Amino acid sequence: MLTLRQKIAQLFIVGFNGSTLSKNTDIYRCIENNGIGGVLLFSKSADGKASPKNLITKNQIQHLNHEIKLLCHKTIGIEPLISLDYEGGSVDRLADIEGVKPSLSARQMAQLAEEKLDTTLHDMAALLRELGFNLNFAPVVDLELVLDKGVIGPLHRSFGSDPKFVTHMAERFCEIFNQYRIGTCFKHFPGHGSAIDDTHFGFVDVTEHYLPSELFPYQRLKNMADKPITVMTAHVINRHLEPEEIPASFSYNILNNILRNELSYEGVIISDDLQMKAISEYYSIQESMILAINAGCDMLIVANQLGYYAPEDLIDMLEEAVSNGQLSEVRIERSFQRIQHLKSQLT
Repeated sequence: MLTLRQKIAQLFIVGFNGSTLSKNTDIYRCIENNGIGGVLLFSKSADGKASPKNLITKNQIQHLNHEIKLLCHKTIGIEPLISLDYEGGSVDRLADIEGVKPSLSARQMAQLAEEKLDTTLHDMAALLRELGFNLNFAPVVDLELVLDKGVIGPLHRSFGSDPKFVTHMAERFCEIFNQYRIGTCFKHFPGHGSAIDDTHFGFVDVTEHYLPSELFPYQRLKNMADKPITVMTAHVINRHLEPEEIPASFSYNILNNILRNELSYEGVIISDDLQMKAISEYYSIQESMILAINAGCDMLIVANQLGYYAPEDLIDMLEEAVSNGQLSEVRIERSFQRIQHLKSQLT
């Protein structure tokens, strides 16, 4: 039987420094004491320095992921989510690893014949399975509505502007990754493709540019409930869907009323990184975590790329929020159960 603290730890996907699981590190101590929901691995720090962060060689990655899983099993007997951003093209954390083939962007994949697309996706999924990953934060289902601004169109991260075609591509992506027992992620809900700014660097309002068709890919999720597909939130403000001037990640109306009730999605909702400046410039980390969970997020990404928080300190903050009534144990339990169901689909 897990304690409340151990269940809270399951709500986190955290980044950390280092390419080994050393006993004197915060991440080792956290897993040894509480377990952890998951980790997010990077090739470089956010400042772009050449020195690697977590991912150096194929053998090293395999060993690191294996050690994380072993320690989690020893502590609480629950598989951790070992995740990365492997969309392909400009967002590929394995691009600098020797022996790894260059990946195609979503725009390039969209131009492939069906057979070639399947081969490409099988190769990508097989690589992640070989390295020990079980969650890929892809595919992007944002529509390509702005070509020259923002972080979707200019980086070729979208499959296109046609919502039906984008949905078809995303479904194929998830179906093939699922064959390798690797979870996937529709992102960024309720739509980032119309944004002309970047939530990494500050406030982003898509109200003037948003199209209702951006929700179309998410309508298919209810028919894919047997597959381990998560949804990542966007830190955008969209007053068409949420009258208050708050990010979608903190909107009960967007995450619960629309995604859960109208679109019938029952899987795990994951916040985008809570350290992005669209969030961190306006909210403390404790405020943002409480707001995200109460809005409907089941898991919280704290990537530790744009600042650093020891994982146990984050758990302390949510324990305190439960004790003072800002979060309920019932809410924690509901997310915990969704997370365990997701993990059961990956084994």
